This record gives sequence, structure tokens and C-alpha cells, in this order.
Amino acid sequence: MKKKTIVLIDGNYCLYQTYFSFLKLKNHYGHFTGVLYGYIKIFNKIVKKFCPNNIIVIFDTPTKTLRHQLYSKYKKNRSSMPESLKKQINPLKEIIQSLGIPIISMNNIEADDIIGTLSKKFIKKKYYIFIYSADKDMLQLINKRIKVIPGKNIENILNKKEVYKKYGIKPYSIADFLGLVGDSSDNIPGIPRIGEKTASILLKNFSSIDNIYKNIENISLLPIKNIKKITDSLKKNKELAFLSLNLTKINKNILLNCSINDLLKKNKPNIPFLLKKFQYYQFNEYTKQMYNNIFPIIDIYHKKKDIKKKNILKL
Repeated sequence: MKKKTIVLIDGNYCLYQTYFSFLKLKNHYGHFTGVLYGYIKIFNKIVKKFCPNNIIVIFDTPTKTLRHQLYSKYKKNRSSMPESLKKQINPLKEIIQSLGIPIISMNNIEADDIIGTLSKKFIKKKYYIFIYSADKDMLQLINKRIKVIPGKNIENILNKKEVYKKYGIKPYSIADFLGLVGDSSDNIPGIPRIGEKTASILLKNFSSIDNIYKNIENISLLPIKNIKKITDSLKKNKELAFLSLNLTKINKNILLNCSINDLLKKNKPNIPFLLKKFQYYQFNEYTKQMYNNIFPIIDIYHKKKDIKKKNILKL
């Protein structure tokens, strides 16, 4: 029996991935189209590679979250979203929904926490989950049923073994690892004097920040260079360590604004709308694939060849 699989896509990560991959792409009206083109390309690649039962896209919203309340400098280092990217978001969401793919986002809740909560719920429904994201935070969710596709190279799937090979720790310690070393992409401070190698040794021995502090007097026995200075830094920055951990740890128990069953329903793709949009945006490659029944997100994911042919004849 084929395993049930679902792909959860980190929507904001893909916005920037596609924006910079197809930065100069425009239609003849001068409208930027790279994000739209790139997103469809990602969908088709995912379907061809994994043939999932379901795909869901999860977006952040511009609203502040609990992490901003915990730490006012959270993500303060990020530049504002380029206007040419911002203008593509609503047209993109129209296309995603017209492809029959559900979107979920919640005010004051980060996409990471939605993905974490969905992953937990889908495991209970016996799904195997692929998370499409290059965000290091996502690695903490990896287990026997959850793997991470770290962006462009969909052949490079990250599992428990790959995480251990790269970081020397198990996935459940990743939030603690990032809490110790910090995460510049989110402006998470971490602990002074602790780099990746030191964090890896600490967590190999104690598995979590909580256990590190419970065994703080035993740390001096570890084979770490400048261990006395590192121990002093840990003692001095205990509050910062737990703050950084709370910023990196994904919440898997948020109250969702929709039902899991609704997310699992496949809506019918709106073929006429898609073809008109492809014509407007000059996605000739996709139009040709649609007519030739080789457009994976329709012909494989939805298995809608007959419906598509009927709709094309109406145009």
C-alpha cells in the first residue's frame, strides 16, 4: 500500500527563493512575473518527484507575533519586502487557489508554528510529511515521518541521519543548538563565545539547554577549548540562553483557524482562469504543457485530464 504523503510549503521562503531566481522576468505590460512563474515551477517539480496526496502552502502575515513581544529586536535586521515582490503576492495567491492548493495563514502566528502544528496533526492521521523550506528552524521537526526539502535542490532530502551528520546532534536538539549559537537570519542573539562546534559538544552530552544548566558544574570536564570562559559565559547569560531558545523553538500546539479535513480536501483546479492568466503573464511553456497534458500539478496531482480538455474547448 502506498504511503500517504503531504508537502507543507513554507510560503514566505518560496516568495524570496522565486523572486531572486527570476528577478527580471516580466510580461509585455512590464509587470514582474518571476514569483508566479517560479512558484508554479516548484509545484510541478514537487509533484513529479514526490507525487504527494496533498500540498498546502503556509504564509506569514505582516502582523507581530509572540516572539516580537518576547524580544523587540526579533527579525529587526531584515530589510523590508521589495515592492516588485509585494505586488506579486495577491496574483500568486489567486493562482495557487486556482490550482486547487489550499493556503493557510494566521494573524500574530508565524508560519513555522502553523507548519509545526500541522505536522503533528498529520502524523496522527498516518501521513508522511515533507516540509519545503531552507529555514534551519524546521530541522527540529524532523523525525521518522517528517523530512525537510531544503529549498532548490529537491534531491537533497534532510532526515535524522543528515542532521546528525551536519550538526552532530539529533533533530530534537536543533532549537537548543540555535539558542546557543544564535541565528543571524532572525536576529536571535545566542550566547557569546559559543560557536557551532562547542554547541554540538554541549548538546551531545546534555541534549538540551535546560540540562546544560542543570549540569553547569560538570561542563568543565568536557574536552572544549577555553572551557572556563565558556562556562562563565553560560552562567552570565542564562536568561539570554532561555530567551534565545524560546525564540527558536517551534510551537506545535497552536489553535488553527481551519479544520484539518478542510485542508485535505482537494478543490478542483480552475482551468479557464489558469489559461487566461498564463496567456496574460506570457507563460507560454506552461500553456503548452497544459494543452499537451504534461502539466504535473494538473495531470498528476489532480488527475484531471478529461475535465481539462472540456474546459479548454470552452475557451
